[in-house]
Amino acid sequence: MKKIIYIALILIGVNTSIDSFAQVVLNGEAEISDVRLDKRANQLRISMEIDVSHAIIKSNRELQLTPLLKSDERILALPSVVVTGRKSQIYRDRNPKYFKNENNLVVVRKGKDEAQFIHYETYIAYEDWMNGAELVVDEDECGCSTVLLANDQHYLDQFIVPITLAPSLSYLQPEVGEVKTREIQASANLDFPVNGVTIQPNYRNNSAEINKIRESLDKVLEDKDVEVSAILLKGHASPEGPYAGNERLARSRTQALRDYLFKVYPQLTAGSIKVDFVAENWDGLKKMVEESHINAKHQVLDIIDSTHDLDLRERKIRFLNGGAVYREMVNNMFPALRNTDYTIEYVIRDFNPEEARELIWTNPQVLSLEEIFAVSKFYDWKSREYSEIFEIAVRLFPHDNTAKINAAVSALVKKDLITAKTYLDRIEDKDRDGNYYNKLGVYYMLSEKYDLAEETLVKAMTKGSTNAEENLRQTRLKIEELQKIKK
Repeated sequence: MKKIIYIALILIGVNTSIDSFAQVVLNGEAEISDVRLDKRANQLRISMEIDVSHAIIKSNRELQLTPLLKSDERILALPSVVVTGRKSQIYRDRNPKYFKNENNLVVVRKGKDEAQFIHYETYIAYEDWMNGAELVVDEDECGCSTVLLANDQHYLDQFIVPITLAPSLSYLQPEVGEVKTREIQASANLDFPVNGVTIQPNYRNNSAEINKIRESLDKVLEDKDVEVSAILLKGHASPEGPYAGNERLARSRTQALRDYLFKVYPQLTAGSIKVDFVAENWDGLKKMVEESHINAKHQVLDIIDSTHDLDLRERKIRFLNGGAVYREMVNNMFPALRNTDYTIEYVIRDFNPEEARELIWTNPQVLSLEEIFAVSKFYDWKSREYSEIFEIAVRLFPHDNTAKINAAVSALVKKDLITAKTYLDRIEDKDRDGNYYNKLGVYYMLSEKYDLAEETLVKAMTKGSTNAEENLRQTRLKIEELQKIKK
């Protein structure tokens, strides 16, 4: 079965901002909250809110807060926030040359009694080593001329870039060359006079029953896209009377219907109508008795099951309850047993993709699975029509594994996980190949069951799935990310 890759799409939207709402109180009574780290394209944005309202800063001192990104490989100092006392600020204002090399985001004088907040926000070029780095803040208390008096470091957060999963999925190309054989099955109850074998169209309800057959035949014979390949007739007689006589009646009456159809439809060839018959319709009778409330019901069923001689079977039933049971069956059951089952087999011609594109929305039953699949090329994969094509396919071919797999893929693309799992579960164990396990692995990826996804995708690879390797790689990266967060 040829595999056609149509999509390798970002199916999970992940916000790469990591927010920390815990409040960190520093030794100098400043408070840091609402820490945010956002990766935006090739930049990393760091922001936080700093409340220095309650910070205790002597007049000739200052508080320096310097955020740091720290990993095992590197440490990067970010622009600082400096909160000065009154004399310290005067000194800075009078001696700017001493401070020109400082990397400060803001320098602000500590207020007296009013609330005082600083919004911190800076952007830096993103580098791979920053993924997993910790964000800490150095708290320095300095005297005049920024002589360091005390230093403490406080943990704020850890920056981890969430993995954006882009599962690799593929639709399956159906097998080529399917012969589109279809059939109409029904049954007609034709009445005959006692021992009669000639069809009389106007006898009792024969007109309506014959019209049923003719309507079915006309439907296919008048369709220019259809060719009748066979008509199968199977006649049944009821069990009353000797078996040999019923055998003759069943055969002759079925042949009479065949001859009638040849007369009405001269275009039918001699070999196109095949005849079969059942002398006595005991199977039909048993089913009717089981569904009925007749007297001695269980005795009748026991006789049917235990007596193999059909004439003796009939005689035993005939004498039950003085013949009352048999009379009820003759009047209410036997007429329905004298029927003819008919099957009209026909072949539908092949349609090109343009024709199939029209038919899929009006008469999809005439299309093969391959023709339905070909229509998908006319639509964008994000469109409603594209998705509906695979829903139509699985409705028309509910037992076809290709149709089930493609319907599951369509559901996964829409993130309809319940529907996707439903279609996957319909595939029998013996048919669960690498392609199946890859789709199941993607289902677990999207369900955030990454351990199950890993296990399933490994199995998919061992069974030959080419897409599973990429999905397994992404799943393992996601597992590593979650392990970092737990630390």
